[in-house]
Amino acid sequence: MFIAIDAAMFSIICLVMSYYRVTSPQAFGEGQALLSSSTGLLNTLILLSSSYFFAKAVSLARAGAIQQAKRLFQATLMCGVSFVLVKCFEYYEVIQQGGLYSTSTFFSYYYSFTGLHLFHVVLGMVGITVCMRLYCQDQSLTPTGMVFIESAGIYWHLVDMIWIFLFLLIYS
Repeated sequence: MFIAIDAAMFSIICLVMSYYRVTSPQAFGEGQALLSSSTGLLNTLILLSSSYFFAKAVSLARAGAIQQAKRLFQATLMCGVSFVLVKCFEYYEVIQQGGLYSTSTFFSYYYSFTGLHLFHVVLGMVGITVCMRLYCQDQSLTPTGMVFIESAGIYWHLVDMIWIFLFLLIYS
């Protein structure tokens, strides 16, 4: 249910951003000009890599290769940390150029929507940590552990997919 609510919420956010982009193209373009599409693309590649690692980890966990799965969960977690660091660097750069939350409607949307997404990335990282700490210590997984890992994977992939939509709306 939580995942469905998040998907609906971010769908509304994408609609709001799309509406603003269409109705205020000049203001949108002025705000967008302060962003680095390269930085946005880097974060996209980081999250796509993280999804690959998580999917492989789930496959390995299903096959009983718990230690190998744990290493890929760690790689996924490092991608999450990298995303957070790159996003913080981007916020710093944009603020240095004068792109504050109160500067324009574009930046109020940009910080609100990307900040909410960033919060969801951190929540996903907590889920990955729980996967590693609680369910990847033994050589076998319980059915409950596998359900938790698969649920965390669905959530992580949703967060990645949401980023792709935000990237396309904000940076392109």
